[in-house]
Amino acid sequence: MEIQKNNFLGDNTNLVLEFDYTNCFDLIHEWLAIPSIISKIYKCFFYAMCIIFIISILLKPNLHHIIINFGFAIVFFLAFIGGHQFLHLVAANLVGYRNVKLMVPKANIFCYCDKTEFNSNKYMFVSIFPFAITTILSILIAIIFPEYLGAVSIFNMFHFTISNGDIGITNYFLKNKDTYFYCDQSKNTAYLYKKS
Repeated sequence: MEIQKNNFLGDNTNLVLEFDYTNCFDLIHEWLAIPSIISKIYKCFFYAMCIIFIISILLKPNLHHIIINFGFAIVFFLAFIGGHQFLHLVAANLVGYRNVKLMVPKANIFCYCDKTEFNSNKYMFVSIFPFAITTILSILIAIIFPEYLGAVSIFNMFHFTISNGDIGITNYFLKNKDTYFYCDQSKNTAYLYKKS
């Protein structure tokens, strides 16, 4: 770790955590459980979408309507997985990072910004941006096209699930605002550290 530290951290920093970001589900779920306004909003929206879906079925309880809404939601969600990552890329560019890329390893797609330092505020903005924008747009769609309320609620349940990592990381940084983030793509490793 000393070689890595000399390469990018410098002598005035303290490493808080080093982890493999391709295999950090336990860590993300631990961070997701941290009580915060973000985690409460996330959970409330998720349960609200479940209730709205049930209400949409009760309002129009026929199989054809349910199948159309469910099918529409799944197709749109699968098409939007790349869109979620693209919104991360847009957010990173908005905060001034130009070396952001989309990768597609093993039929998965994700956004990364290799060997770039993020402070907590910039990382939270990039992390939460797709969740916030998508939730707002989906609510507008449900208002304009109420017949797709069921589809919108199913889509959001799926989208909230893939946003777990983003919400968990945001939660961590909300409680650790003096922490910085750096990732090394060649090692699949992320570093969290503080500056003294």
